[in-house]
Amino acid sequence: MGEVNFDVLLHLLKASSKSQVVDFCHNCYIHKDDISSHHKLVENTSVTLNIGQEAALETMNAMAELEKKAVFHNCSSIKDVAALFPENFHKNLKELLSKIITENIHQWKTDTINSLVSLPKLVDFDWQVNVKMASNNTAKINIPACVLNLKKPMVVEHTNYWESNNEGIHEKACDY
Repeated sequence: MGEVNFDVLLHLLKASSKSQVVDFCHNCYIHKDDISSHHKLVENTSVTLNIGQEAALETMNAMAELEKKAVFHNCSSIKDVAALFPENFHKNLKELLSKIITENIHQWKTDTINSLVSLPKLVDFDWQVNVKMASNNTAKINIPACVLNLKKPMVVEHTNYWESNNEGIHEKACDY
């Protein structure tokens, strides 16, 4: 997470309406990791705010960094978000951006968590120890085996399924 350049956020004062600032904030969050590759978005921002494309890109990057910082610090109130700004920042713009971020922070946190690459969530598990009492091979009789059944969620076309995975752990696998 980089530093927020608050000076370039003052370009948002050139927006003709609050809805333009709201749209700007949404676009910055949606494309927070690859703003520079969305040339049309940068161009539209440049036209909307009547600034150069380089300034538009800097403004978008600054907004994306501010939003990431708010999500990272779990700023759930307007006061928490406002604390991220410097004291001498434009009062009305600070209040507007704080309000926009606060209104969207829950959805942004959820989106961020869902986009993380991690191990699957373990829903349930079951285990049992099996001992063979009869076999054609006498070497396999009375050798315990632990069977572990792991259940994890699997979403296919907006339908929840449970994927079950049985693993057998034999004595040889447990030897150190």
